[in-house]
Amino acid sequence: MKNILITIFFLFASSFNLVFGQGWIKDYGNREFDFFSDIIETEDQGYLAVGRSRNSMDILEIILTKTDIDGNELWTEYFGEPNTHLIGHNLLNTDDGGTIILGSIEVIGTEEIDIILLKTDDQGVIEWTKILDYGERDAPFGIVHGIGGGFLFANQSNNTDDLFVKVNNTGEEEWNYQIPSLFSSGFHPPTFTVLADGYLLTGKTKFAKVDQAGNEIWTKDHTMNFGNTILLSDGNFLQIVGLGSSEFSGTLTKRSSTNGEEIWSNTIEISSGGNIDMIPIVETEDGGFLIEDISVWTKLIKTDSLGNEIFQKDIGNSLNTQKFIVDSSGKLVFTGGSPDDNLGDWYGFIMKTSSDGDLYSNHIQGNVFKDDNVNCIFEEGAEDGFPNRIVKIEGAKTFYGTTDEIGNYDILVDTGNYEVKVILPNPYWNTCDPQPISITEFHSDTIIDLGIQALIDCPWLTVDVGTPFLRRCFENNYTVHYCNDGTTSAEDAYIEVNFDQFLAVQSSTLPWTMQMGNTYTFDVGTLDPGDCGSFNITTLVNCDSTVLGQTHCAQAHIFPDSICLPDAANWDGSSIAVEAECDGDSVHFIIRNIGDGNMASPLSYIIIEDEIMVHQDNFQLNSGESQMIPNGFSNGGSTYRIIAEQSEGHPGNSMPTAAIEGCGTTIFPFGFFNMFSQNDGEIFLSIDCQENIGSYDPNDKQAFPTGFGDEHFIWQNVDLEYQIRFQNTGTDTAFTVVIRDTISEHLDITSLQMGASSHNYTYTIDGEGVLKVRFDHILLPDSTTNLLGSNGFFKYKIKQEPDNSIGTMIYNEAAIYFDFNAPIITNETYHEVGEPFFGMTVSTDDLTTNNIKLNVFPNPFGAFTTFEIENLPAGETAFLLYDNVGRLVRKEVVGDDAQFQFYREGLSSGLYFYEFRQAGVSVASGKMVAE
Repeated sequence: MKNILITIFFLFASSFNLVFGQGWIKDYGNREFDFFSDIIETEDQGYLAVGRSRNSMDILEIILTKTDIDGNELWTEYFGEPNTHLIGHNLLNTDDGGTIILGSIEVIGTEEIDIILLKTDDQGVIEWTKILDYGERDAPFGIVHGIGGGFLFANQSNNTDDLFVKVNNTGEEEWNYQIPSLFSSGFHPPTFTVLADGYLLTGKTKFAKVDQAGNEIWTKDHTMNFGNTILLSDGNFLQIVGLGSSEFSGTLTKRSSTNGEEIWSNTIEISSGGNIDMIPIVETEDGGFLIEDISVWTKLIKTDSLGNEIFQKDIGNSLNTQKFIVDSSGKLVFTGGSPDDNLGDWYGFIMKTSSDGDLYSNHIQGNVFKDDNVNCIFEEGAEDGFPNRIVKIEGAKTFYGTTDEIGNYDILVDTGNYEVKVILPNPYWNTCDPQPISITEFHSDTIIDLGIQALIDCPWLTVDVGTPFLRRCFENNYTVHYCNDGTTSAEDAYIEVNFDQFLAVQSSTLPWTMQMGNTYTFDVGTLDPGDCGSFNITTLVNCDSTVLGQTHCAQAHIFPDSICLPDAANWDGSSIAVEAECDGDSVHFIIRNIGDGNMASPLSYIIIEDEIMVHQDNFQLNSGESQMIPNGFSNGGSTYRIIAEQSEGHPGNSMPTAAIEGCGTTIFPFGFFNMFSQNDGEIFLSIDCQENIGSYDPNDKQAFPTGFGDEHFIWQNVDLEYQIRFQNTGTDTAFTVVIRDTISEHLDITSLQMGASSHNYTYTIDGEGVLKVRFDHILLPDSTTNLLGSNGFFKYKIKQEPDNSIGTMIYNEAAIYFDFNAPIITNETYHEVGEPFFGMTVSTDDLTTNNIKLNVFPNPFGAFTTFEIENLPAGETAFLLYDNVGRLVRKEVVGDDAQFQFYREGLSSGLYFYEFRQAGVSVASGKMVAE
């Protein structure tokens, strides 16, 4: 049998979807018999499974199924030929993104079975096939990349002798090595692994090491007729061997790859309930091993690095498991056959579990509904469901889910005691009491409907504005997104959008009804509860009056902006607003009390120059009063910012802030403007500030505020805003874009607020905190066809977990999927939670500029130390001292003398950082130690 025509059947299908935090299990195939025998992870972090499928003519064909990372079926192909059985046994990724399938082929009515190799591309289209004949009945097992190219696979010819075959990249044999069997029959597959300098080949009765050309180096006998071998991270290898029986005693042996001598050995007991063909085994990150007992169910055994058993667990009830792998995320992925006892059919299955084999099989499901009659009972057809609501199931472990467009949710959990509740959209709503539940068995289904009741009759209008980037001298698109999450309609709603003076509005998809300077008004009409909308505004970044890297801001404010909540009893009625003005080359700040009440007690404000707190004071204003900060601040190319307090009990989330960058100059440092939060904590206000750019790197993640210094310090309880940008840099239209973003455990996922986006999307929160955003039918053009249109973005806001401890690190990155391509992993954003940290700018080496020479003695010092300063330019010089967390602890004016003596005056022992500044510019800095 040397030539054969392979007929391809192509099928798109969907499978039963069970997605949950610790993994999922799904069935595939729609025939009477579908069964997977091998699985691999693909470049896009999805999976590819191969096996056998019986068609309507009772002929076996190769089935090849591709899924995404969540197990959603992307495509299935069947490879078959009339009057011929084809079975797929093993898979191997190739360097070009394609796949090698190792299979067997049998002409019906004959006793001959040959080996077949099929090479496919990344969409499963066959590129070449090769048939190899080594005996009357060939049985292939396993395939790996060969040293220097090509492939190595094992074969048990005539069900007796063990044969190992090396072929080139087109399937032509280069050499083979045979281990004769002492047994006349018996199905005990040969196994092998690739070493650094050759191959380790294991047969029924011995194992051998050969070089890369197949020449024997040494052989060892073993008395047990079953074996499996893996290469270990230390360069040695591990074998498990034993007798196939209902009570299997396996010997786990670590051997030297140099000479095959035993390093250690241990016994593993497996009660498999059936004959064992081959036991899959993998090495874990902790140096131990995971062993799979394959029979009529899946048993997982975990051992330590010496083969001592740590645990056993059954994780696949009634599943016939053939193979498991550890994927790039450390999760376990199993495949095989799943019987349907009612129909007598088999389905191929893929099961994904935690790294310890945890699989949650219990459904908690129901509907989140608007409880109009306030009885906490869902009346289907009479009461509407709530879409996009977060459901939290809290117990020893916490699980999350989101409702679909009609309010349904379905979350899988472990056994245990839980409380099920819905996260309310805002304070205008109330909820029925959280529902307790106890789950003691596996594979249970529990229905819990969750009612939401209107508590206060009032609109709750939200708005968000954003753009993926601001290219200087080019047009850029802003998106304004708005919603009414309240309990009643908002009539005559409108949005005011104010742009930086250097942003010139060109057009908008929603016509503006009024323009005053750079403020544009957009009427959005009556917004009923649940109504949302978006519109786009095209702006041009001025080319003549801006510099590359300059920051520009856009602000959106939706009206009516009243909040229908009672005032706090301790609020004095004051409301603080701040302004920053540029007067020539000086910056002035104004603090106003725009509230109806007088301030009952003083509040404080700070002035920050770039990253240094240069001024701090108190203020107290009556209603309608204002205060000018006494002295103007000479800009010197700096970014100046004022942050003021609000009185205790002030409603909302206002944090009075104003900043100016580059006042009076076009030469200034960049990157300071977004270090701290903007004053857009109110639901009805959104501020987007970005640096203009020339070129840009697409497919990234940004976090605001950016945080202070290289550590990206932020305060406790400061909210974060993330923006994920994506661009189709391929050569064809992208039909679907999916972003997966695993939310940090230090962020409160229940506070998630989805914001502006370039295109329509749907989103879910799965399991233990994975945000998944889908842009279906986005039709994103490639960048060579439409540069501006090839870009997209979305934003969300999220709160920190309350009072994160000092030093907490908050990391975030996302994976961006364009159709079936490998994911693009964004940069990793990070923040460190810290205490007030202004001034932590000093490196381990002293910094001097303008040929200034500085000497400090003694250092460490006791009562005082002396600074000798040479070449210091004339003019006022400030000396600033910071403690080891960056707090400003001393500020003094330095005279014109060449020496400056600093007196300790009660400073505690420890490390301090000092800095000399002139005209707002650092001229020297370093560190000193008080003994």
